[in-house]
Amino acid sequence: MKSLLLKVSKGLIAINVFFISAIFSAKALAVPGGGVNTAAPGGGVDSVGGGNGQLFNYFGSGSTLDSVLSKIIDYFIGVSVSVAVIIVIYGAWKIMTASGDPKKFQEGQKTVLYAAIGLLVILLARGIIGALYGIIQTL
Repeated sequence: MKSLLLKVSKGLIAINVFFISAIFSAKALAVPGGGVNTAAPGGGVDSVGGGNGQLFNYFGSGSTLDSVLSKIIDYFIGVSVSVAVIIVIYGAWKIMTASGDPKKFQEGQKTVLYAAIGLLVILLARGIIGALYGIIQTL
């Protein structure tokens, strides 16, 4: 079980690093004014690339790459927070059921500690992106 939690923690860290870099890249490369999507008169349908095909825009008409990535990141942050809370509860359960075994008690403490650190990183992700973007803008 310990290796499973370690894999889940590493996976959450990898996902967050990927999405932080994706948002950072999108903000650095974003075209002012929204890029290629233009609102079509069909109400919520955007014409992409000027062709005859119509694609439905799930993020609303006039959405930019920045806003789409922001919505996707918000979703993954919500999922990551939920998983981190479940891991904290699991660690607390391990502590409560240790029955005086110091090794199990210590494993539960480590699980709660690592999940709390992961939760802190998840919650600070938006601030880290904003700070990096601000630094790049001043260069």
